[in-house]
Amino acid sequence: MAAVTQLLFLYSKDDEQVKWKIPRLLFSIRDKLLLSFVIFIMLPILITVMVYYEASKELLVHEINQTNAEVLGKITDRMNTTAERIVKASHLIVNDPDIVDLIRNDRDIEINDYSTLQKFMGVNRKITNIRDFLLESEAYVAVFDFKGHMYATWTSRNAARSYQEFQKEFWFQQAQTAQGTPNWQVAYTNSIENDYVPQRTQLLVMTRLIKSDAGTGQGIVFIGVPIQAVLPEFSAREDRTDPAPAASSQLFLQLDGSLMLGSKDVFDHLSLDALDQNTTEKAGYLINKSVVKQLGWELIRATPQQPFTGQLQALRNKSILWLTLLCLFFCVVFILVMLKLIQPIKILHRSMVKVGNGDFTSIADIRGNDEIAMLGHKFNAMVLNLRKLIERLSEEQRRKEEARFQALQAQVKPHFLFNTLNSIKWTARLSGAEHVSQMITSLGKLLSYAMNHDREVTILKEELDFLQSYVNLQNVRFNNEVSLDIRVPEELLASSFLKFTLQPLVENSIIHGHRSPLRITIEAYTERGDLLIVVKDNGIGSPQRPPSEPVEDQRLTSSKFSGIGLNNINDRLKMHFGEAYGLTFERGETEGVAVTVRIPCLRGDSQHDKGTDR
Repeated sequence: MAAVTQLLFLYSKDDEQVKWKIPRLLFSIRDKLLLSFVIFIMLPILITVMVYYEASKELLVHEINQTNAEVLGKITDRMNTTAERIVKASHLIVNDPDIVDLIRNDRDIEINDYSTLQKFMGVNRKITNIRDFLLESEAYVAVFDFKGHMYATWTSRNAARSYQEFQKEFWFQQAQTAQGTPNWQVAYTNSIENDYVPQRTQLLVMTRLIKSDAGTGQGIVFIGVPIQAVLPEFSAREDRTDPAPAASSQLFLQLDGSLMLGSKDVFDHLSLDALDQNTTEKAGYLINKSVVKQLGWELIRATPQQPFTGQLQALRNKSILWLTLLCLFFCVVFILVMLKLIQPIKILHRSMVKVGNGDFTSIADIRGNDEIAMLGHKFNAMVLNLRKLIERLSEEQRRKEEARFQALQAQVKPHFLFNTLNSIKWTARLSGAEHVSQMITSLGKLLSYAMNHDREVTILKEELDFLQSYVNLQNVRFNNEVSLDIRVPEELLASSFLKFTLQPLVENSIIHGHRSPLRITIEAYTERGDLLIVVKDNGIGSPQRPPSEPVEDQRLTSSKFSGIGLNNINDRLKMHFGEAYGLTFERGETEGVAVTVRIPCLRGDSQHDKGTDR
């Protein structure tokens, strides 16, 4: 009961609380493999043994049944032969003129009459000769007339009393009504007075009426053969009424469902009177049936199956026992091997759980070269790559936050200026200084665009308008020596663009161009689905190295006005669009620097927002 309880419930203590859980059986590989071993190996072997046993039993029963049928056939033939001899003997007696003349004599036999005595003795000799010639010596032959005389092959001490005893037998009365037809019965030797014949000896008795020429009955022929002489298989116990069925083979003679010879208890127990032609087994017995044609009786042999199936069943039980022990042994071996195979899977599972909980330092220590070991090595490599990816994403996130912080700083600085310049603008307009008002208006647009940080993405046209305002303000400083030439096709002006990408490039050209007048050209075109914007000038060239250089101390410095370095712009583009995008630099042999911005070619702000989610 405890084992069943453990199987049905598992418990674990957590904070002094007992939690009962129903086990999830057959969810582990171990349970599935063990169940598969039982179903697909043990069970088929057990079924094979049982099928082999049943097939062997059926074959054995068939062979024994066939043998019994052959034996019963020989017994039936012997009975038919004996019955034929008895009938022939009765024919000789019935048709013998001396016998017929003697029993037809109306007067009593007088022993003192020599001629009559000679006839009497002659009849006895003929009966004895007929018995010795056609029948066995232990057969009993007698002729009875209806005047109280008996002519027999045995010596009777009191013939008159013996005659009276025979008259009481059922067969005697039945023979008188059979009109000369042989009448067969099983009788006993109680009425035969012979010192050499044991009493209650079973006899196969045939009686027949001796008729005159007129058809009237004049006597009866009696022929009795001991059953043991006809059926040696019968013994004294066949007639015994045992309380239980006998353990050995049983022979039965029946006529129209009535038992003529055999154990009545066994006959009734097996209900042999209700047998049909197809009955072969009944109540643990093999049943064989044959018809004795001369008698019209049925001879039945009932053989118990237990003596020959018991040994086969014992062999089956022994085989099942050894098979069970072997299966248990191999189950233990299988479980040990299975546990050794599953152990690496458990180690891998524990590592997966730790990684799932955020512990990327967990490594599955699995040795070997099998599939599980290869899976463990691949898992370890995946965890290592995932750890590197997380570190890289963390670094990119840090750099992105730094870029946003720098952009926020660049926004905070002009915020106060925008409010102040707006007041100065209206003061200059009221004072009649219109050009000053226009300058302040351009500066206000620039600052308004710079402070609009609710959207990080704009369209290319807005970015170019912002650059135009920025160059207008720079021309106040440089006395209109800076010109901005925008050569962007109309269909590309609606392309999505990252804010504050071109302004640091234009500012870098103004600061480092060192040429007057300075001409800045902006061109745009598409290439294999990408938007390329080229910012170039006719200055003396930038002394800085391009950002693709791997040396850290050669990175580009930040511009003086924006506070946003060119390297920051390059990093922003890569973070938004991927490593394939960013800035590239080209220097002319004599003058100028060309900076190319490569980003995906997208339409509208919303489309660009989708592109930045990569």
